[in-house]
Amino acid sequence: MRKSQWNGETVGEIGMTIATAAVLGVPLVFISGDRAAVRKAQAFVPDLETVVTKEPIFTHVANVFDPVPLLSLAPKKARFLIRAAAKRALQRLPEISQPPQPPFNPLER
Repeated sequence: MRKSQWNGETVGEIGMTIATAAVLGVPLVFISGDRAAVRKAQAFVPDLETVVTKEPIFTHVANVFDPVPLLSLAPKKARFLIRAAAKRALQRLPEISQPPQPPFNPLER
């Protein structure tokens, strides 16, 4: 993946997915994942529906390859929260702001 800038930051996987959706006219209304993923998406669409399904107990490790202990939602609870948030997102579709068009086309190589 090539590095691109958007809103003054290097765009990673989530940013590229959001950029692709924006270029294709697909609205972004919901995301679930770890706290970092949710924050990255909210940087582009602050009012989207979210569910944080896991969170690191601490964020600093001695080695980048060391496992980070996580607190995860139980699967049943995660499914319940995701289903409810996705339903709210679809109901709120017209009112959720969308990201601006990116200054690059993620579909071009």
